[in-house]
Amino acid sequence: MKYTFVFTAAAALLTFLAQRLQGPGWLLLWPALSFAVLALAYAGVGARAFGKQPCPGRSTSTARRDMGAPG
Repeated sequence: MKYTFVFTAAAALLTFLAQRLQGPGWLLLWPALSFAVLALAYAGVGARAFGKQPCPGRSTSTARRDMGAPG
């Protein structure tokens, strides 16, 4: 639960800074989104937050497509 709080706080802080800085500050939304996904994974969604299947080391076809990998 500690990591969930830390990653949620980081996502919120980066989102706030992006809004305040505007312009190039909007680039901070990318790491904010990454921290938000990590927070979801630690909150209980688990490896599904990253598009993983139950068997270790295998990605779903959606995750492979998003990464530009074949098949």
